[in-house]
Amino acid sequence: MKTRYFFISLLVSFTLVSWFAVHTIRTTLPRQILDRYVPDRTPHIVFLGSSLTDAAISTDYLDSILNGDRITMKSYNCAFADMSGDAYFYLIMKNRILAKGKPKAIAVEIRGFPFTETKKDFRLLGRGTASDLTLSELMKYDDYLRVSGRFPGILQSVTFFLHKHWFLYHHRLNIQRKILEKMLFTHSRDIASTDTSVAHSYGMRSDAMNTMRLWAMNDLKLHSRMQSSGNGPVNRDGYFWDIVDLAKRNNVTLVFFWPPMPPMDGVLQGNPVYEKNRKSFESLCDSLGILTWDFGRKPFSTELSYSDSIHCDRRSMRLVTQKMAEKIKEAGLFE
Repeated sequence: MKTRYFFISLLVSFTLVSWFAVHTIRTTLPRQILDRYVPDRTPHIVFLGSSLTDAAISTDYLDSILNGDRITMKSYNCAFADMSGDAYFYLIMKNRILAKGKPKAIAVEIRGFPFTETKKDFRLLGRGTASDLTLSELMKYDDYLRVSGRFPGILQSVTFFLHKHWFLYHHRLNIQRKILEKMLFTHSRDIASTDTSVAHSYGMRSDAMNTMRLWAMNDLKLHSRMQSSGNGPVNRDGYFWDIVDLAKRNNVTLVFFWPPMPPMDGVLQGNPVYEKNRKSFESLCDSLGILTWDFGRKPFSTELSYSDSIHCDRRSMRLVTQKMAEKIKEAGLFE
């Protein structure tokens, strides 16, 4: 009898705690942003990228420009901070965008050397980092099996199931962060380590520009060593062909675009290794009927200004959005 009461009490407690968490803790940022994509039958374009795209494209302004030219369309910006990897774009396209509707076009952000990631085991549930949790949030179980390369085991499968379907487990890092924010020493340290002058409130570190420049230099060194491998402009074992196949099977026009990104542009543009890779990538896209647009090249890039040396400010957002509208009209996407 006591055992029965114990399990009943445990079940009631679990239910109450879960209900309280669901009504007091906000969902993760990726889910909040992707949930904004609620398409109807209006022809539309979806932008996928990082905070660079989020800061550079105003969908409201884009819609007003194109609809003002008697073009019936709608745009969705599904870009969010730090999520610019090949796996993110593939999973968002497959499980979130195309599962909800069929856009006229999907525009995918390109940074540096495109599509270098491989299909590999991301150790999604081992490290428990924020990026791991976001990837597994976007995955279905068949995706998890695919990147694992094999059956991950009963325990890992159960853990993946809990992450997908149990709110408290899914938000364990989010809950931990909220608790730590209440601690004075952590809060003070966070303030000291971020640039609070950022107009778009991305919370970028004050050394973000140097960090991104270093990242570009390391990426350049890596590709300088790999240029004789014959791998081509994209990784043969990566996600490029999966994304192309998704778009083709769903009759979606695919666009790859370079957003304004000064630290990386200054390191890569003009370098022979980077320019060779870039031309090869553009030629590959041309042969497949894929559009490539660049918003980081001169002379257009010299007209832009930035809120934190990385993200476009409000004035430049309007300029990039106007340029995007011109590209869309030139391509005749909504004719």
